[in-house]
Amino acid sequence: MSYSYILCYDDAFGDRDKVKGYMNSIPQITHWRYDLPHCFYVVSTSSSADIITNQLRRLSGEQGRFFFMQYHENSQGWLTAESWYLLNNKNYKP
Repeated sequence: MSYSYILCYDDAFGDRDKVKGYMNSIPQITHWRYDLPHCFYVVSTSSSADIITNQLRRLSGEQGRFFFMQYHENSQGWLTAESWYLLNNKNYKP
């Protein structure tokens, strides 16, 4: 089973390229994308945000602040169709 999450972070956590590296280094993360500064949409096989958060903290050298929150369908906003598709379907838009 897969779960959708949203990661938001500050500059001290890392720049976009560094955070891309974090995403690619965590085996439980199967899909990710971004379209807002300091924010990634993430699909993971882990049902625990705590597991991913601990890995992110280690990868960042315990620098910066961030939150990693499970996405819930009772959410609204103005994102791209591709981002909404990923969050809702846990896969990339065909």
